[in-house]
Amino acid sequence: MKRRAQGGHKYIFVVGGVMSGVGKGIATASIGKLLTARGLSVNLVKIDPYLNVDAGTMNPIEHGEVFVLDSGLETDQDMGNYERFLGRDEGPDDYMTSGMVYASVIARERNLGYGGKCVETIPHVRDEVIDRLKRAASVSGSDVSVIEIGGTVGDFQNALYVDAARVMHLLAPGDTLFVMVSYLPVPGTLGEMKTKPTQNAVRMLNSYGVQPDVIIARSKRPLDRKRKEKLAISCNVHPDMIISAPDVESIYDVPLNFERDKLSDILLEALGEEGKQPADLSVWKEFAEHAHDGDGRVKVGIVGKYFDTGDFVLSDAYISVIEALKFSAYAHGVHPELHWLNAKDYEADPKSVSELNGYDGIHVTKLDVLAGVPDLKVCVAYQIGKGLETAGAVVTTGQLGEEPDQWTLALSAKFDPLPELSKVAEMIKKVLNSRTSSSPKPVEPGVFEFLIQPAHHGKVSFAKIQGEISVIVAIQKPTPSAGE
Repeated sequence: MKRRAQGGHKYIFVVGGVMSGVGKGIATASIGKLLTARGLSVNLVKIDPYLNVDAGTMNPIEHGEVFVLDSGLETDQDMGNYERFLGRDEGPDDYMTSGMVYASVIARERNLGYGGKCVETIPHVRDEVIDRLKRAASVSGSDVSVIEIGGTVGDFQNALYVDAARVMHLLAPGDTLFVMVSYLPVPGTLGEMKTKPTQNAVRMLNSYGVQPDVIIARSKRPLDRKRKEKLAISCNVHPDMIISAPDVESIYDVPLNFERDKLSDILLEALGEEGKQPADLSVWKEFAEHAHDGDGRVKVGIVGKYFDTGDFVLSDAYISVIEALKFSAYAHGVHPELHWLNAKDYEADPKSVSELNGYDGIHVTKLDVLAGVPDLKVCVAYQIGKGLETAGAVVTTGQLGEEPDQWTLALSAKFDPLPELSKVAEMIKKVLNSRTSSSPKPVEPGVFEFLIQPAHHGKVSFAKIQGEISVIVAIQKPTPSAGE
């Protein structure tokens, strides 16, 4: 049934059903890609229902690798997919965690921003979520916001966000859509695709007062007409609004697969945006084909220490690096062969480092020490660079003492205009999680040196930020003292 559009900004909420890891992030990025191809401007938003204020403190094995935005904000790995699919940077307003939301509400309450009211989760925290989504849309100047709500329907942690979406739909039903990405298992002993888990997920979503407009049905195999009709009857969704999303070899095939089921037409009609230009995905299709049949192959070893979790290899701990390498290779028309190399093996047997000569390229990331290869602590250096830039600094030199016991960072920065230096020193100290920091030492007029002793004992770090600021961060691993 055709909806009555209301002419305001459009919102598409993407929620997950049955289980996590079914591909909500890729579905969100793909929807953004299709709508962009139809001539609409889009901003993609990720909601992480964690109390962490950002993703920088999350364990990469449990949550996956962080993705650092141009603003310096450390975010969920899905933000990297959003940027790669859209071909542009995401802004800090496009990422939200429960920690951010609650911190804002508490800070406002402490400043009497609620006028003495009893501050409650409903409506105050929920309204903060709505305000943030509207602000992200306003800042981006987009036509459509596609918002991924992290987690799975039924999780206690994300119920607040589903309720915020419900209220937005209530206020503007013609401008708000719900897309559920759900999983249809094919038990090996049966060999038959089962729809019951998705039926239950939709009923759970209904219990929140929300009805999905579109179901993206994830499974090992394509969804047949019989299952579409069964889901349609059970979930109150038209069969044509159920999109088959089988496993594919490359995530960059997903937008093309969605368009075979006319997903962009479905979304535009539901939002009252018919008549837009046809989707031109020819360039994207050519790019995606390189994932299958690149003109050549490049063998890259990715050295890390967070791959293993129990008896399993977990590449998500470095997913941002992995996808960046794949994306770059496809753009050059070659197919990357990625090999996971556990740093612990080379630490146990340093002589085995010679086997790395068999690779076309080696990416070393987030290590303590690997045969003298420094750790690429890009996040730390980036945060220092952004902080100094905000303070009005241009970093001119950075150096490290050569002796092992010189476990300090020497950093010279020129400020214009000159800020209160104690605050700048405290900022650097906070970023590095350091134990001690010297007072700023004048080197020449307007140039000051900071010596900082980091708290993360034993780390070796090196990174450089290019652009207006060039920062070198280098921390030498100290020699253990007697008795350690």
